[in-house]
Amino acid sequence: MKEAKNTIIFTFILSCLLFFSFEIHPSYPKETKQIIAGRGFDNYQIGVTSIQTIINDYGKDFKKIEHNGYSTELIYENLGLSFSYHPEVSDTIFAIEFFHPFSGITDKGIILNISTMADVEIIHDSLDWYITKPFLEWYSEHPGIEYAVPRDTSKPTFPMDEEFYKKMKISRIVVLDNFEDFDED
Repeated sequence: MKEAKNTIIFTFILSCLLFFSFEIHPSYPKETKQIIAGRGFDNYQIGVTSIQTIINDYGKDFKKIEHNGYSTELIYENLGLSFSYHPEVSDTIFAIEFFHPFSGITDKGIILNISTMADVEIIHDSLDWYITKPFLEWYSEHPGIEYAVPRDTSKPTFPMDEEFYKKMKISRIVVLDNFEDFDED
C-alpha cells in the first residue's frame, strides 16, 4: 500500500513539473503548425503576404539581412522563422524558412527536427542534394520546398557522404516557389 501511495505521489509531482515547465518556458513550442509546400503556413503565404503584415503580426524583434541587393531577409530567431522578399521588386514574401524552436510538420508528414533525410527520400522518392557557400548545410530540393541538415565540418565537403547525411534530422525547412525548376518541358 505504501508503494502504491509513493508511486501516486511521484506521478503527481512529475506531472505537475512537466505541466508547469511547458507553461512557463516561452521557447517551448506549444503548437505544431502545418507547413505547406509552395504556400507557407497559417495565413502566411509566399507570393501573397506582404512583409509589412509579417512585421505587424510578429513585431520588430528581428535581424535584418541584406543579400547583396538580391533580397532582404527578416529573421525571427526566437520564433524559428525567417521571411525573404525582393525590396526592389515587391514587398511580398517569396520564401519562408522554419528552424528550431518552430514546431512544424509538412503536408507530406515531414516533421522539423524529428524526421530525417531518409524520410524525405521515402516521401519524395529521391534526394536532390546541393550545398552553397558558406557550406554549412546540405539541402535537398523538391517542388515548393527544401529540407536542410547541418554539414558535419569534420568531414570533407566533397565527395558528400550521402548515407551519413540521410540519417540526420531535418534542421531547416524552406518553403518557396521553385516549381519552374521542376517543369518537364
